[in-house]
Amino acid sequence: MKLKLFAAVTLMLICAAFPGCSKTDNNASGRFSIVYAGLSDKWDSNQFMIGEDVIKLPFKLSDMKKYGFSCGESDKLLEPKSTTSGFSLKNSSGFSIGGTISNSTDSSLKYSECYFKDFAITFSGKNKDFDVIFPGGIKKDSTEDDVTSVYGEPSDGIEAVNEKLEIYHYKNEKSSLDITFMNGKLYYYVFHTE
Repeated sequence: MKLKLFAAVTLMLICAAFPGCSKTDNNASGRFSIVYAGLSDKWDSNQFMIGEDVIKLPFKLSDMKKYGFSCGESDKLLEPKSTTSGFSLKNSSGFSIGGTISNSTDSSLKYSECYFKDFAITFSGKNKDFDVIFPGGIKKDSTEDDVTSVYGEPSDGIEAVNEKLEIYHYKNEKSSLDITFMNGKLYYYVFHTE
């Protein structure tokens, strides 16, 4: 009985320490993992998490205001049925989310009313402290083993850029994911929808 009570108290303490945590378990590799409420463990779920909120693609640029993100070009117009890449949103802490925005309508839209089609987050510069969580609880400094234990082996191969950088490629018919590791830890996460 004491052991069960100890386990229950330990579980509550762990969940209190990790916002959004709904339960704990051991994954296939035997590693201890945290499952975040509402966040899928599948890389192609089009999701990521900021704070306790799960954000899913496609998301409107203006929807990111509640997380403090804004766009200096929010009033600029994007032509009908077009996309623009190399776009980024920034917040007051200097954190940035990059990607491609899309206007799938038949009329011009302000950038703020367009949708992110994909996103890219790098953990360098000011973003090195950005607290964002990807499907399966993957986050900054996750290791290659952490990623493969959740996402499986890369479906589209591993690219060794140099002795410090490796890129894992995941792909299916609807989306793709490139994860760059620097010195074995997650450094750059780029998710694309087709």
